[in-house]
Amino acid sequence: MSDSSPIRVFVSHLFEKHPDYLRVFEYLESRDRFLYRNVSDPDRMPQGGKEALKDELRNQIKAAEVMVLPVSIYELNPDLVTFQMDCAGAFSIPIVGVKSFGETVIIQKIVLERVADI
Repeated sequence: MSDSSPIRVFVSHLFEKHPDYLRVFEYLESRDRFLYRNVSDPDRMPQGGKEALKDELRNQIKAAEVMVLPVSIYELNPDLVTFQMDCAGAFSIPIVGVKSFGETVIIQKIVLERVADI
């Protein structure tokens, strides 16, 4: 991996910066020589309803090489997170689940079945 080709990372979000979303970036920044480009944008809430929301997520996810899923957000909106996992699967993008930071959260079976690694 060189400065000219960082890994493109989509971190699952619900169009808000959940604390576990932010912690993923704290972790990534703490890794020596790990270069990445964040292609997720929780601040980019589209106007136009559910389909516009899904289109925006598709565009963000298809730009990624890997999807990182903070598993704690699944319970907040299972439908939207499942949609994101479906998109990643459709684009052949691997999903890496990240356990909660300091919390005990039961990882749902659907998440365990879909992630490449936790």
